[in-house]
Amino acid sequence: MKYEFIIPNNCSATKEENMEKKKFFSIIIPVYKAEKFLNRCVSSILQQSFEFFELILVDDGSPDTSGELCDKIAQSDSRVVVLHKDNGGASSARNAGIRVAQGEYLMFVDSDDFWDDLDGLRRIYQCLVDKPVEYLRMACTDEYVETGQRVKSGLGYDKTIFEEDNMNHIINRVFSSGYQPGAAWTAIIRRDVVVGKNLFFVEGIKGEDIDWILKVFLNVNSINFCEESFYIYQKGRADSVTGTADLKSIRDILWIIDYWSEQIQKEQYKEVYQTVNTFLAYHLMCTVILYKRLSLSDRPCAKKEIAQRKHVLRNLNRLKVRVAVAIYQIFGIEIASFIMNLLH
Repeated sequence: MKYEFIIPNNCSATKEENMEKKKFFSIIIPVYKAEKFLNRCVSSILQQSFEFFELILVDDGSPDTSGELCDKIAQSDSRVVVLHKDNGGASSARNAGIRVAQGEYLMFVDSDDFWDDLDGLRRIYQCLVDKPVEYLRMACTDEYVETGQRVKSGLGYDKTIFEEDNMNHIINRVFSSGYQPGAAWTAIIRRDVVVGKNLFFVEGIKGEDIDWILKVFLNVNSINFCEESFYIYQKGRADSVTGTADLKSIRDILWIIDYWSEQIQKEQYKEVYQTVNTFLAYHLMCTVILYKRLSLSDRPCAKKEIAQRKHVLRNLNRLKVRVAVAIYQIFGIEIASFIMNLLH
């Protein structure tokens, strides 16, 4: 299905006024133990030059003052909606936000991250006006917390990829390009597609974005990429979810690998089988990286459970993944994890 926005052929100001009487974006932020970062995050969004959005703050049972801070922010700006709920994790909070959202498109932001360009949202809007799609991907900028160094991430796609009409061809080219499809906060997706196709996040697991990105790619009918990198992802914070590793983290990723390795056996995924399987192999190698960060008592279980998924390490179409797999198969998990952590 192709989406078209009905815009009068008069001045640009009137275009926005007519299009945006209703909310265009619903921006969802899960909030948990975020009192140190929330003001910076929210301010970077509320100060955007493009104003036609709602900001949904989901207080996920935070034990600090984050919930009260959300309420205070809402009192000062009518675009802010606050939900308070029992703790259920980021997926549960995002899903709660999706269920109350009213915007045409959904966006996700982590509470410790922020946007650094006040015109960023306006350019995302313009990308969607120029080429309406169900799913728009954007780049981001990694900011290393310890050094303050910034590195743009997720750029470099061949733009001809997104000119194709066949979604299977697009998936194969995107996933094989060397730039792994990113986290939920790189996605701008139509709300009616998420709700209508039940593209909610799996709750109760870590690494939920791996599963969600696959679901999105395999269910949308149109996609484009916008080379905007105003999203600042805080990389290397010791207390962040991505900065920690435990046996549950690995088991959750293995669960996702098991689920999708079974799903792609179906006839409907025949054209993308090798590409998706390589994506799963890549994430199996990520569990090898996490292995070295586990407690010594958890390593024997992890080693055994990772080895049980070796079936996904065949028929790979990315050199980087094949090299990582070769290191793992030749040297074993101990040395492979050490080497990969050095290179990661």
